[in-house]
Amino acid sequence: FDELDRLARLETGVLEIEPGTSNFSAIVKRLVGQLQDVLKPRTASFELCTYTEGLVPIEDAEAEAIAWRLMATLAGAVGAGEQLQLEISAEDQKLTFGCELPAHLAAKPNLYAASTRQPSATLSSGMFGAGFSLRLVKAEARAVGGDLARVDDWLLLTLPLLTEADHKLSSIVNGAAG
Repeated sequence: FDELDRLARLETGVLEIEPGTSNFSAIVKRLVGQLQDVLKPRTASFELCTYTEGLVPIEDAEAEAIAWRLMATLAGAVGAGEQLQLEISAEDQKLTFGCELPAHLAAKPNLYAASTRQPSATLSSGMFGAGFSLRLVKAEARAVGGDLARVDDWLLLTLPLLTEADHKLSSIVNGAAG
């Protein structure tokens, strides 16, 4: 029930995401590679079509948890033979991670209410279902100035990008603290 508590605290502003610096793009790229093995028996896959490096102001473990929660939820809903396109781009001081929705989720009018998972899924979106997991990702993204939105049959996770000046300041502060 830690995730229920986390969502409630994020949505009420009581909990903040741990600040830091992480290469969110590299995290996603690594997770794509890991999840391909899980998807292979279903002849399904993720295809990273567009890749742009991007540093975000989130501590590594937090960034990885956000990426994993989103990607595991999608992988758990992927049907046999589905190839989902993924895109990572940077524009207007935002990193955007676009994920094509699996047909199972694309058919849902309200993704945040989706409580079911496919019975053959190797990965689980958690005991509260895909909708809850996506709602938690949305709350985590909003806590750092980003968002998670559905646009047609895609999910778009946006996170603020660190500027060159932010990255240099972070390096100085972390260097002085260590």
